[in-house]
Amino acid sequence: MGDLPAGVIRQWRRWCLHPDYSGSEGPAARQRYAAVCFPILALSISDDEMMTLPGTQSLLALYANAPHAIERVTPQDHALARIGHLGWFHRRHQADLWPHTLQALRALPQRVAQAPA
Repeated sequence: MGDLPAGVIRQWRRWCLHPDYSGSEGPAARQRYAAVCFPILALSISDDEMMTLPGTQSLLALYANAPHAIERVTPQDHALARIGHLGWFHRRHQADLWPHTLQALRALPQRVAQAPA
């Protein structure tokens, strides 16, 4: 993960070991999540070894008042061998994945409106 402060690693560990993930920070944090009401589209990467689909669903559940949708993406969708946890943001994917992000953001209002509740 790189050179991260020990406090960050301890916080991530606490989140990962708790069923409510970052909701483990207590009632005030859960209230802040619940206050969010803008649409959210989560791109769930099938070969992400750190943020699984159930993890994504758990995180989105904290945003109780935000319309949201999950798009499951596989490397094969983009003719790639691998994406992984941070691969989407790597410059090598500027031509294949980044345009997908822009398209997804432009379509966000329609996508979350059509998502099942």
